[in-house]
Amino acid sequence: MKLRILFGFLICAGVVASFFILLNKEFLSHNKEGEVESMITVRFQTTELKARIAKTTPERAQGLAGALTLVEDEGMLFVFGAPGKYSIWMKGMRFPIDVIWIDENKKIIDIREDARPESYPAYFTPRYPAQYVLEVNAGFGNRHQIKIGDAAEFSL
Repeated sequence: MKLRILFGFLICAGVVASFFILLNKEFLSHNKEGEVESMITVRFQTTELKARIAKTTPERAQGLAGALTLVEDEGMLFVFGAPGKYSIWMKGMRFPIDVIWIDENKKIIDIREDARPESYPAYFTPRYPAQYVLEVNAGFGNRHQIKIGDAAEFSL
């Protein structure tokens, strides 16, 4: 009888642990060094994607440089403490991207389509101050009809 109770307890504990692992997996991923990274959902009118968050200076400096590919419904969201004209460049990039600048009110204020690796050392700067910069696969904006003036929503 005690063995059945212990076995039942272990099964319940496994189910509960699995639930929490799956719940947290939605918001966390691991980088190539195995470190946990924050993920956020970015929504526009017609679509949503998961974005890795780059909020520290080293994370922003690294960005997507060195990555071989980017899954279609994923991106990288650069988060800054205050609005500014934050430029990006394609140093170390291996694939083209769309760059979407978003202001502090979460409105798209500028878009650079098809920024290509061979454009380095050129850099791209928004016309207006932004607080967030979203990098996605080239053509993502066109495929999902994302345009300047659209609202963005962020959620964990």
